[in-house]
Amino acid sequence: MRNWLLLVFVILWIAGCASSTTLPVSTAPATATTGWTLAYANDENGVRTEGDIEALITAVKNGQEVRIVIADPEGYYSTEAENLSVRHGIVYAQNTSHVSVEYQGESLRFQEDSYYWMIIVSTRGERDMIRWSVGAHEPRGHTQDKVAVRWFVR
Repeated sequence: MRNWLLLVFVILWIAGCASSTTLPVSTAPATATTGWTLAYANDENGVRTEGDIEALITAVKNGQEVRIVIADPEGYYSTEAENLSVRHGIVYAQNTSHVSVEYQGESLRFQEDSYYWMIIVSTRGERDMIRWSVGAHEPRGHTQDKVAVRWFVR
């Protein structure tokens, strides 16, 4: 009888797992699951909000990977830093691999008249962005603004 109950339980458990459409979600901190650790954060004026600038500078000097997270009016934007520079205690991150997108309702889609865009952000809260047409060497704009940035290292 006990073996039958165990068998029924196992069959019901397997059937429940097979019919489930949700993926398991980890509640562990990002550091434990991804290896990324928040090293530093600054507001749009370059004022430290979390972490230690020296920890970020040391990570850059040691060749660690850096990921930046920027809040904007549409939500959050996260990207790997392709190039990093440190000068006079300020860290700069550059990424050149973006193609323009736009939200259409609740979907994110490539724009019909797409352009490449490249950014440089700094721990002073500065963002420099330049845009070029896809398939042509035609400038589409160059802007500077101030943004809050969270700097993660791994």
